[in-house]
Amino acid sequence: MKRHSGWPAVLSLLLIVHAPRAFASAGCADEPLRSMLDAGTKLQREGKYEPADKALRAALEEAQRLDPFDPRIAVVEVNLASVSIDRARFAEAERWSLLAISNLEKNFGPHSQTLITPLVNLGALYNRLALYSKAQAACERAIAIARAKLNAGDPHLAVAVSTLADVYASQGKSEVAARLYRESVQSLEGCRKRCQVEAATVWTALSGFYEKAGRYPDALSAAQSAIALFEQELGTEHPKLIVPLARAGRLCARNRELGKADGMLQRAIGIAESALGPHHPTLAAVLSVRAEVLREANRKREARSDEARARTIRAEIRNSFSQDVIDVLELSQNPGGKRR
Repeated sequence: MKRHSGWPAVLSLLLIVHAPRAFASAGCADEPLRSMLDAGTKLQREGKYEPADKALRAALEEAQRLDPFDPRIAVVEVNLASVSIDRARFAEAERWSLLAISNLEKNFGPHSQTLITPLVNLGALYNRLALYSKAQAACERAIAIARAKLNAGDPHLAVAVSTLADVYASQGKSEVAARLYRESVQSLEGCRKRCQVEAATVWTALSGFYEKAGRYPDALSAAQSAIALFEQELGTEHPKLIVPLARAGRLCARNRELGKADGMLQRAIGIAESALGPHHPTLAAVLSVRAEVLREANRKREARSDEARARTIRAEIRNSFSQDVIDVLELSQNPGGKRR
């Protein structure tokens, strides 16, 4: 399996977690299945990924029981793909995404706006796996549909453009990535109050881009903007905060604000432990980042402890989910390393 070449971009995977609005016309409203799906997506929005997965699988079984050809099955598959990415179950995420896309094409045609979400998620997933040509194709198709079907300021279009920017940034194509990030941010200007999660997601990605480019003040400002928006919309303990908190912590450490940096990183670790569990690759990533900061602060014993814990998590991941989970931090320690 191929690997991504650095943790900041890896961890800022862009997702649209809600089922497309067009599905309201597919008969989901005022039915038990709609309630089951809403329950699953609500749990995911709250960052409760394990119960969300169980609830969505129950909804899938109900949809298949009612009618194996029901277009609502694709709604559940879209959300299962998204929650699988949140749980670092990437093979499952690809399978659910491809199933959803196939079902949506059969029911609504190849140019339906219902395809935007699963295509963006698939593009983000392939970017995370360093399958860049596939990632670019999925994102470009999503953007083409969004431009044809949605208003210029629609948040779904903005996130699709930002995800394509991530793909270019991952390949070192900074000029194209910068242009696309600017387009995405400008697109969100007109819908700030109703698309804060999407805006925070874009700012998270942009902070990673700025950090890679050596624009550290801009990177810290973008990460802080993401934190503020996520907290306002999702609360102070949501797992979407982990990445911008960890990045802000590392950037504060660059400014020699080591106490502030450690506070942010400890908060990120606490959220990761609570929301993602003790064996998630994101937790290993943040532990290793904190170890770097602790070494800078000459707290070497604590640094060794965090790094040892991160290594243990990575070993457990390899043993348990070898093809289903990427160790997102290994290449951050060796950005020029070979991909598998």
